Amino acid sequence: MRCRRLQLSSRDDGSAPVDFILVAVPLVLIFLATLTVAQAAYLRNIMTDAAVEGSRYAALADGSAAAGLDRSREVLVSALGADFEAEYSAETYFLPSASGNPGEKVVRISITKKLNLAGLMPVGPIIEAVASASLELQ
Repeated sequence: MRCRRLQLSSRDDGSAPVDFILVAVPLVLIFLATLTVAQAAYLRNIMTDAAVEGSRYAALADGSAAAGLDRSREVLVSALGADFEAEYSAETYFLPSASGNPGEKVVRISITKKLNLAGLMPVGPIIEAVASASLELQ
Protein backbone atom coordinates (compact mmCIF):
# COMPACT_ATOMS: atom_id res chain seq x y z
CA MET A 1 0.00 0.00 0.00
CA ARG A 2 1.08 3.37 -0.86
CA CYS A 3 0.75 6.22 1.60
CA ARG A 4 -0.34 9.44 0.15
CA ARG A 5 1.57 12.44 1.31
CA LEU A 6 -0.20 15.63 1.95
CA GLN A 7 1.06 18.23 -0.39
CA LEU A 8 0.46 21.91 -0.08
CA SER A 9 -1.48 23.21 -2.94
CA SER A 10 0.20 25.83 -5.06
CA ARG A 11 -3.04 27.84 -4.87
CA ASP A 12 -1.98 29.20 -1.45
CA ASP A 13 1.29 30.60 -2.70
CA GLY A 14 1.38 34.39 -2.38
CA SER A 15 -1.65 34.67 -0.14
CA ALA A 16 0.25 36.27 2.76
CA PRO A 17 0.55 39.71 1.11
CA VAL A 18 -3.15 39.66 0.27
CA ASP A 19 -4.06 38.66 3.83
CA PHE A 20 -1.83 41.43 5.15
CA ILE A 21 -3.56 44.05 3.00
CA LEU A 22 -7.00 42.77 3.96
CA VAL A 23 -6.14 43.14 7.64
CA ALA A 24 -3.91 46.24 7.51
CA VAL A 25 -6.30 48.57 5.65
CA PRO A 26 -9.19 48.32 8.14
CA LEU A 27 -6.72 48.40 11.04
CA VAL A 28 -5.16 51.64 9.77
CA LEU A 29 -8.62 53.17 9.19
CA ILE A 30 -9.67 52.30 12.74
CA PHE A 31 -6.45 53.83 14.07
CA LEU A 32 -6.96 57.05 12.09
CA ALA A 33 -10.58 57.30 13.21
CA THR A 34 -9.51 56.89 16.85
CA LEU A 35 -6.82 59.52 16.37
CA THR A 36 -9.33 61.95 14.84
CA VAL A 37 -11.86 61.48 17.67
CA ALA A 38 -9.14 61.98 20.28
CA GLN A 39 -7.91 65.11 18.50
CA ALA A 40 -11.47 66.48 18.29
CA ALA A 41 -12.06 65.94 22.01
CA TYR A 42 -8.75 67.54 22.94
CA LEU A 43 -9.28 70.55 20.65
CA ARG A 44 -12.82 71.07 21.89
CA ASN A 45 -11.68 71.06 25.52
CA ILE A 46 -8.81 73.48 24.88
CA MET A 47 -10.97 75.78 22.74
CA THR A 48 -13.75 75.81 25.34
CA ASP A 49 -11.25 76.65 28.07
CA ALA A 50 -9.85 79.50 25.95
CA ALA A 51 -13.34 80.86 25.21
CA VAL A 52 -14.31 80.74 28.90
CA GLU A 53 -11.07 82.42 29.94
CA GLY A 54 -11.49 85.12 27.28
CA SER A 55 -15.12 85.85 28.17
CA ARG A 56 -14.27 86.12 31.87
CA TYR A 57 -11.36 88.40 31.08
CA ALA A 58 -13.57 90.59 28.86
CA ALA A 59 -16.25 90.73 31.55
CA LEU A 60 -13.96 92.43 34.06
CA ALA A 61 -14.83 96.03 34.93
CA ASP A 62 -11.97 97.45 32.87
CA GLY A 63 -12.08 94.76 30.17
CA SER A 64 -13.34 94.84 26.60
CA ALA A 65 -14.39 92.29 23.99
CA ALA A 66 -11.12 92.86 22.10
CA ALA A 67 -9.13 92.16 25.29
CA GLY A 68 -11.13 88.95 25.73
CA LEU A 69 -10.29 87.84 22.20
CA ASP A 70 -6.62 88.55 22.80
CA ARG A 71 -6.74 86.52 26.03
CA SER A 72 -8.40 83.61 24.18
CA ARG A 73 -5.67 83.70 21.55
CA GLU A 74 -2.98 83.72 24.25
CA VAL A 75 -4.48 80.64 25.91
CA LEU A 76 -4.68 78.74 22.62
CA VAL A 77 -1.15 79.71 21.56
CA SER A 78 0.25 78.63 24.92
CA ALA A 79 -1.57 75.28 24.72
CA LEU A 80 -1.33 74.46 21.00
CA GLY A 81 1.52 76.54 19.59
CA ALA A 82 1.85 79.70 17.54
CA ASP A 83 0.76 78.05 14.28
CA PHE A 84 -2.75 77.26 15.55
CA GLU A 85 -5.32 78.95 13.30
CA ALA A 86 -8.95 79.50 14.18
CA GLU A 87 -11.70 82.05 13.69
CA TYR A 88 -12.43 84.26 16.68
CA SER A 89 -15.42 86.49 17.27
CA ALA A 90 -16.74 88.53 20.17
CA GLU A 91 -19.99 90.32 20.71
CA THR A 92 -21.58 92.27 23.52
CA TYR A 93 -25.34 92.23 23.95
CA PHE A 94 -28.08 92.74 26.51
CA LEU A 95 -30.12 89.85 27.84
CA PRO A 96 -33.84 90.56 27.63
CA SER A 97 -35.58 91.20 30.93
CA ALA A 98 -39.14 90.39 31.93
CA SER A 99 -40.08 94.08 32.02
CA GLY A 100 -38.98 94.66 28.44
CA ASN A 101 -36.07 96.89 29.41
CA PRO A 102 -32.54 95.94 28.46
CA GLY A 103 -31.33 93.47 31.03
CA GLU A 104 -27.89 92.32 31.95
CA LYS A 105 -24.98 93.11 29.62
CA VAL A 106 -23.15 89.99 28.42
CA VAL A 107 -20.00 89.38 26.40
CA ARG A 108 -19.83 86.29 24.20
CA ILE A 109 -16.59 84.80 22.79
CA SER A 110 -16.77 82.26 19.97
CA ILE A 111 -13.88 80.20 18.57
CA THR A 112 -14.36 78.12 15.42
CA LYS A 113 -11.92 75.64 13.86
CA LYS A 114 -12.20 73.12 11.06
CA LEU A 115 -11.08 69.71 12.34
CA ASN A 116 -8.19 68.09 10.51
CA LEU A 117 -8.87 64.53 9.39
CA ALA A 118 -6.35 62.38 11.28
CA GLY A 119 -4.28 65.50 11.85
CA LEU A 120 -3.45 65.76 8.16
CA MET A 121 -6.14 67.37 6.01
CA PRO A 122 -8.64 70.08 7.04
CA VAL A 123 -11.69 68.31 5.63
CA GLY A 124 -13.45 67.29 8.81
CA PRO A 125 -16.33 68.83 10.71
CA ILE A 126 -16.27 72.27 12.31
CA ILE A 127 -15.69 72.54 16.05
CA GLU A 128 -17.11 75.59 17.80
CA ALA A 129 -16.53 76.70 21.38
CA VAL A 130 -18.72 79.46 22.79
CA ALA A 131 -18.64 81.07 26.23
CA SER A 132 -20.53 83.99 27.74
CA ALA A 133 -19.99 86.05 30.87
CA SER A 134 -21.94 88.88 32.49
CA LEU A 135 -20.12 92.20 32.48
CA GLU A 136 -19.16 93.67 35.83
CA LEU A 137 -20.60 97.02 36.74
CA GLN A 138 -18.27 99.92 36.11
